[in-house]
Amino acid sequence: PSTHQPADPPTPGTNLDGFRIERVLSEGRYAVLMAATDTEDGSKVVLKFPRQNALSSRSARLAFARELLLAQRVSSPFVIAAHPIRPDRQTALYCVQPLLEGETMAARLKRGAPPLQEALERSIDLTRAVAALHRLEVVHRDIKPDNVMLTANGLKLIDLGVPRLPRVEDFHGHEIPHEFPQAVLDEAPGTPGFMAPEQFEGNAGDALTDQFALGVTLYRWLTGEWPYGEQEAFQRPRFGRPSPPSRHRPEIPSWLDDAILTAIQPDRN
Repeated sequence: PSTHQPADPPTPGTNLDGFRIERVLSEGRYAVLMAATDTEDGSKVVLKFPRQNALSSRSARLAFARELLLAQRVSSPFVIAAHPIRPDRQTALYCVQPLLEGETMAARLKRGAPPLQEALERSIDLTRAVAALHRLEVVHRDIKPDNVMLTANGLKLIDLGVPRLPRVEDFHGHEIPHEFPQAVLDEAPGTPGFMAPEQFEGNAGDALTDQFALGVTLYRWLTGEWPYGEQEAFQRPRFGRPSPPSRHRPEIPSWLDDAILTAIQPDRN
């Protein structure tokens, strides 16, 4: 893929490299996602095209390269993977992934917290997804309900655009003033409300900050509530003593209370 050149997203109804383009799924600041059919095997896929103007940004180029690399290397039934294609088939720069039919965990939460057994099963699946990344020394850095897809075939952790790879540094936030300036917040990966306290001091993200985000995500998933209150974008939150999840939902067992409260403990030690 490093030898491929960026290309404008194709028009729905046309064919690119044997992919029949069907519709635009989303148009973001950095990429355009298009639903397509692989005419070689009939499978439904998503083609992700980076915007050419976005690739002038070093961080955007890194994000797209990381996503390509990880989609090809991570092997877990709970993490989105690349759709395999022959190397000689692809003529432009884009990423190919399976089309996931379902809804995000965030969308499901809008209808209320799911039944406890379902919630537990999906919680374990998501924890396994994070563990699969950590075994490869990969930090996701943006775990949240919006990045978890619930499908008929199970759960998938998605959005591999901002992970931290082993031995690769791309964010330097040391010596940040206490007021946490806007410029640093714009660069730091993660989503307010799911970020650990140390990320507001310049931590670039590690296994423990992923664990914190996982804990907040599971707290939301099980209760529909926020452990430290909902955060405005770029707001420096206050980390007090959160109520155990069972305070909001008494059927939650004590061992799960303990696990989640440990994960979201403000003191990483």
